[in-house]
Amino acid sequence: MGPIDVEAVNWSSDGTATVRSDLGTFTATNTEYAEDHSEALRRYLEHQPFEGYQVAIVDKTPMGEEEVTYTVTITNGRLTERAEFRLSSQVMRTLARGAEAPTDDQVRHEIAEQVRHDRWTKIEERAENATTIVWLAHPS
Repeated sequence: MGPIDVEAVNWSSDGTATVRSDLGTFTATNTEYAEDHSEALRRYLEHQPFEGYQVAIVDKTPMGEEEVTYTVTITNGRLTERAEFRLSSQVMRTLARGAEAPTDDQVRHEIAEQVRHDRWTKIEERAENATTIVWLAHPS
C-alpha cells in the first residue's frame, strides 16, 4: 500500500488533531491515551523520507549583486512547507561550474541536499525564517 494522501490537518484548542485523508478522517482525541495518539500522528506526519525531501522551486528573485532568493516547497509526501533560501553570489558561481548562472535544477538539487538530514521541525523553522546558503552541502 502506498502513502496516505493527507489533505488537511486541523488542530483544535484542546490539542485534538483531525486528519482528513484519502482513506477517511482520523482524530487523535483527548483521552488518557491522547499523548500516544498525538505522538503517533506526529511521527507519521513528520516522516523523514530515506531518499530525502522533495524540493520544487516556486519563485526566483535576484537580490542585487550579492545573492538570489529562491522560494521553494519542501514535502515529505505527507506535509508540505514553503521556505525561502538565499544563495550568495559565491555559491551561485560555484554551482554554475563556469556557466553564467546555475540551472534551476542545480539549485533545486543543492537545496534538497541542504535539507536532506533535517527533521520536519527544522523544515518548519526554515519556513518561518529565510535560510542563507553560504557553502555547498556537497562541493564537487
